[in-house]
Parts: sequence; C-alpha cells; structure tokens
Amino acid sequence: MSNEKLITMQFSLNLRKILENRGLTQKELADKMGISKTAVNQWTKGKKMPRMGKIDMICEALGVERGALIENLPDLPSKHPTLTYDECQIIDAYRTMDRVHKEVIKEMAVSFGKENEQ
Repeated sequence: MSNEKLITMQFSLNLRKILENRGLTQKELADKMGISKTAVNQWTKGKKMPRMGKIDMICEALGVERGALIENLPDLPSKHPTLTYDECQIIDAYRTMDRVHKEVIKEMAVSFGKENEQ
C-alpha cells in the first residue's frame, strides 16, 4: 500500500474519531466550513484527501492541530467523551473572547452549575 493511501486512511480514521468525540455530524462540519457534505463524506470514507488549505479549515472548525488529523494517534482521551454541537459552539465563541470576558463567562458558568447542584 502506498504512503499516500496510508496517510489518507489515517486522516479518515482521525477525522471520524474527532467528529464522534465532539458529537458533530458530517453535515455540521460541512456547514461550519461552508462546503458540501459530500466532500466531508469522501474524506471520512478515505476516498479523497483534502488539500492543505482545507485541512487548515477543518482544524479551525474542530479546534485541533494538523497532527490530530494526520498523525497516527492513540484513542483520543477526553474528560467529556462527547460534546454536542451547541457545546462546541459555546467553546468556539469562548475561544474568541478576550481575558476579561472569559472570566465573566467562567464565573457565570460556575455559578449556574452550583445552582443546579442544589
């Protein structure tokens, strides 16, 4: 088997694992990237390998480094094994905030969490 095919297969496997870990569908990733679901489907099935520019877009949409998509990685450990699409959107928004706004959001989240425990 060629190196190119092995890389494509590894990319496909990693992309599927990350999507599953994040609780995202292929359509949700496609929508976040502004591309067709068919393209994402071909990547997850190992039929095609995206160009580096698209890989960078995937990394940005999923909040991962290139290595997470390309390298042979062990199972992805996670404190939260799956995140919903809404949770991913909240995390994406949080990452764009300045330090002050992040602190406000963190305090609110902790406060709401304590209210729900009671």
